[in-house]
Amino acid sequence: MKRTSSALLFPLTLSLLLGGTGFWLNRATDLEISEVKLDPTQPQYEMNGISAARYDSQGLLQDNLTAQNAKMYPDSDHIFFEKPQATVRENGKPLYNLVSEKGIYDSKSKQADFSGSVVITHYDDNGGIAGQMNTPALHIDELGANTQLPTLSQIQQQVQQNDNNTQRIKTVIYNVEQIKK
Repeated sequence: MKRTSSALLFPLTLSLLLGGTGFWLNRATDLEISEVKLDPTQPQYEMNGISAARYDSQGLLQDNLTAQNAKMYPDSDHIFFEKPQATVRENGKPLYNLVSEKGIYDSKSKQADFSGSVVITHYDDNGGIAGQMNTPALHIDELGANTQLPTLSQIQQQVQQNDNNTQRIKTVIYNVEQIKK
């Protein structure tokens, strides 16, 4: 009889030890994930010396953006740029170049506001400067549709009118490839 009780005691003890060890390992490796609310006054992301490029279907540079600094805050669709410079190209050649002190891009509405010595340069087919516009502020809406696109001279006239009334200009640019001199 001694043999039967010790023969049963060993497997029972072993199964209890293995079960207990498995339970302990399961509890020890469980991670509690808690969501931390970020401070809305502090940037969630901050990038210094950024450069972004987009290419067309032929592999030619379509547009690029550089900035000294970019920030995005928690629960916000806005990206804040310092000293942004954007170039829009057609068939790899520069079409427009925009430089300003500050810029804000709303990724949800696809609208951008630029301020502080905004300079837009329009290039001709040979790469020469076809026109240049200086303004204290500029608003660009990428999503508008079914609106007649302004020419560079119409934008310059609007800048002169707006400079007299307000420091904000609203120019709608929908498809840069459609804008002509």
